[in-house]
Amino acid sequence: MITKIEGRGNGIKTNIVNMVDIAKALARPASYTTKYFGCELGAQSKFDEKTGTSHVNGAHDTAKLAGLLENFIKKYVQCYGCGNPEADLKKGASAKELVAHWASLPVSPQEKMSALYEALFGDIEKGFAKEAIKKKNYLAAAVAVEEGMPLLLLRAIEEFSCKSTSNALKEVALVLKALYDADALEEEHILQWYQEGLKGDTKNAQIWKNVKPFIEWLQSAESESEEE
Repeated sequence: MITKIEGRGNGIKTNIVNMVDIAKALARPASYTTKYFGCELGAQSKFDEKTGTSHVNGAHDTAKLAGLLENFIKKYVQCYGCGNPEADLKKGASAKELVAHWASLPVSPQEKMSALYEALFGDIEKGFAKEAIKKKNYLAAAVAVEEGMPLLLLRAIEEFSCKSTSNALKEVALVLKALYDADALEEEHILQWYQEGLKGDTKNAQIWKNVKPFIEWLQSAESESEEE
């Protein structure tokens, strides 16, 4: 790992110079590894897709970042059972293979679902709804693992959309509609997630405004069905 401290004062940040090469070796999006560093260090982080630069706010030494990378590999790259690299999505891993590896991760169910969603969509810049349709089998397999998984998927979508590109947030309603049409998400779970969101700490977040038209459509369709 090659790092470089840039800037000074409040503007100081660490550039992980070879993050693109690291991400390629791990078969994971560079934006994902960059975001992981930021979350673990409690600092803002950003990966620029156009320039391939990875920055984490603050001055962080190489040894510390290398240790975090090792933790990342253990959590999100290696199979917890056998220690071998997880199935690579880009090489056409089946939904069954991916979910089997994903289920073995030694983290909480929500962290697993967030990791899966990031792995599926982390390198997408736009067209999230189309990608959701393409990858619906992976998500459908994940939510079928056990009860409560649909809500975890919705929270993973929420987290990703709020922290990722602006397009992800703009297209979140289209993603939900695509997964609903594909029977990967059911109406009751979507409505429950929405109602909980309006009562939670992020009740004023833009995501709830963006999904409101879809929620109203769902509720309208439900009312029409009851009348019939």
